[in-house]
Amino acid sequence: MLCELDYFPSGHLNHIYDGFERLHEMGIIKLYKRKVQGDSNRPVLHVVLEKKIRIVYDNLDGLNWIDCTLEDNLNYFKKYKADYYFKRTMNQKIPEYSPDCCRVLPLGLNYPYQPFVGNSGKIAQFFRETDLGLKILDGY
Repeated sequence: MLCELDYFPSGHLNHIYDGFERLHEMGIIKLYKRKVQGDSNRPVLHVVLEKKIRIVYDNLDGLNWIDCTLEDNLNYFKKYKADYYFKRTMNQKIPEYSPDCCRVLPLGLNYPYQPFVGNSGKIAQFFRETDLGLKILDGY
């Protein structure tokens, strides 16, 4: 599965970058990293799967994509181009303003973690045996 990731240095995105690197090392995805101009104070990661599925990982602590009012930010979000949008800080207004044809999901917690050393082979085997990557794409 081809995965194109727009990379810029951001401590708030390191755990996500690391996850994509590990999937690549296990042979589950083919990772292509494109260095882009980004703002470390606005940690929003863009990924494209198989040249068609647009995924956004948003690690912002609120509805502050642009330096404007809440309503301006929600209208900005409504025009976003994504198929899946993972938002760290969910808000009850987000579903109402979500972009057309976009599924918005909570990103979850942002915390340091320690990977399970020695299990990467078992994880890769699980993905290959269950063909999980294709099942994810079939759900699209």
